Amino acid sequence: MDPPLKSHSAYKQYRSSPVATRGFCGDCGSALTFSWDSQPEQFEIWLGSLDEKWVIGDKVAGSEKETAHGTVFERRGGIIKELYGNAHNIFFENAIVGMTDKLPGKRFLTRSQDGDEL
Repeated sequence: MDPPLKSHSAYKQYRSSPVATRGFCGDCGSALTFSWDSQPEQFEIWLGSLDEKWVIGDKVAGSEKETAHGTVFERRGGIIKELYGNAHNIFFENAIVGMTDKLPGKRFLTRSQDGDEL
């Protein structure tokens, strides 16, 4: 990630177990990340900790459509594809229709260590 999260003064980490580290906002306490020591090149980001427009982009004015799930919009921008380009998606049982349900990569109903790919 560029710039690295650790370069931000509000980003803090703590050892949550002998094998993992969690990251959080030192200003408000929000959980942000999780990483296994055995996979230092990977980390998990809590999507709920990011503002909608940064994740999936700004709404395109005039693109509103009514669906069975409510009003949907075309979007421009957002970082979701960059974040998930080569990733796998865990806890897919909590997929968000229109946002995380169409992400590329492997999908696991719960933790990748606990089960088969969907």
